Amino acid sequence: NSPSGSVDKVEEKSDDADLGVPPIDTCHLAFAIVLLNGIGVLLPWNMFITIAPNYYVEYWFTVDGNKTSYAKSFMSALGITAQLPNFLMSLINVMQIIGGSLMIRIAGPLIVNCLNVIVILALVIFQDPDPDAMHWFYIVSLTIVMVMNASNGLYQVRIPI
Repeated sequence: NSPSGSVDKVEEKSDDADLGVPPIDTCHLAFAIVLLNGIGVLLPWNMFITIAPNYYVEYWFTVDGNKTSYAKSFMSALGITAQLPNFLMSLINVMQIIGGSLMIRIAGPLIVNCLNVIVILALVIFQDPDPDAMHWFYIVSLTIVMVMNASNGLYQVRIPI
C-alpha cells in the first residue's frame, strides 16, 4: 500500500505480446528445411552403417569365403572412428575453441560431407576388391568416416560466437 491508501499497480509485460502473430508457413518451407537438415546430417552415417556389413566386410574384406583380419575388425573400427571424432569436435565446439563465421561453420561441414559422399561413390564405382588393395582401402574408408563424423560434430553443435 502506498501512503495515500491506494495499491501500487505494477504492470507486467508478457513476453508473448512482443512476438506478435507467428508467420504462416504456407508452402511448408520450414518443415522442408528441417527435414533436409536432418537428412543431410544422418544420410552419410546411415549410408556407412547400412552397407558396411555387406559391402565392406563380406564383399571387400572376405577372400574365398574366409574373413580377413580387416573383415573381423572393420565394424568395431567403424564405430570407434565414427564416434570419437564426432564427440571430440562436439566437445571442442561446445567449449567454443573453434570460432568464425556461423555461415562457414554451417556450410563448411555440409560441403565436406558432400565431397565425402562423392569420394565414397567413386570408390564403390571404380575400385574393385583386390587383396593387394585391402590395406589402403581399409585405411581410406576409415579416414573418410573420421572426416565425415568430425564435420558432423562441428555441424551439429553450431553455437554462435
